[in-house]
Amino acid sequence: MKKKKITYSWMGWIIVLLLVFLLKETQNYQEEIANEIIRFHVLANSDSAKDQKLKLQVKKEVVAYMQQALAGANNKREAEKIINDNIEEIRSIAKKTIKAAGYHYDAVAYLGNKEFPIKAYGEFVFPAGEYETLQVEIGQAKGKNWWCVMFPSLCIIDESYTVVPEEAKETLEDNLGTPAYKSLTEDTTVKYDWKIKDIWNDLWD
Repeated sequence: MKKKKITYSWMGWIIVLLLVFLLKETQNYQEEIANEIIRFHVLANSDSAKDQKLKLQVKKEVVAYMQQALAGANNKREAEKIINDNIEEIRSIAKKTIKAAGYHYDAVAYLGNKEFPIKAYGEFVFPAGEYETLQVEIGQAKGKNWWCVMFPSLCIIDESYTVVPEEAKETLEDNLGTPAYKSLTEDTTVKYDWKIKDIWNDLWD
């Protein structure tokens, strides 16, 4: 019985170490991804249906403007400069959209770092962590958010068409490199599950 306890103990430690290794691998990819992309985040005034609809209107106008502004950006540094140069125009677009919809909310826009949980967008799953973000806040900014990747541009204006264009995927892969890019389309939970099963089976075999 003592030998069995020792065996189980070693197996437990191996599984823990494996999980630490895989989590570290995911974190490394998160840092690589964060170094090459800029996210876009819009916060609604509240969770009311009207405020959520307004949030999407603001998103649509800002994305349309920034897709043109960022068309010539080749890397994150260039994208940062373009966003900073246009930050007042972004705020102005948000405020004009709010006013045209019949509301009197203020709007703020800024580029900064923000913590995100794990997030899915289209076929991509972005790991949790800190990302540089173009943040637009409407009114009290207490409502649900909407987000996408501003650079390279994965933002979809038409919500009824949620497939990321192939050209955008290629640009993302060019900026990230193939291993980090592929990590965005992998199911990490399944990856952990199968690794653990493989080790468990090897030990008992």
